[in-house]
Amino acid sequence: MKPEELVDLVVPIYAKHFTQADIRGLIAFHQTPLGKKLIDKQPLIMQESMAAGRLWGMRLGQRAMQKIKEKGAGQ
Repeated sequence: MKPEELVDLVVPIYAKHFTQADIRGLIAFHQTPLGKKLIDKQPLIMQESMAAGRLWGMRLGQRAMQKIKEKGAGQ
């Protein structure tokens, strides 16, 4: 696959959600020190957020199973 093929698939998604002025603003932001920091940290933030989501899901599942067991024991 060529990188241009991915760009061709992604550009319409951005175009759907952002105006041309928005894109120019995003480019300007990403050239600032904070924007560069965001680019650097975003993969770690996503990884940690996904781990937090998995933990939350496991806890939710455990609570649901406990309630099911409690209802079953009460019958």
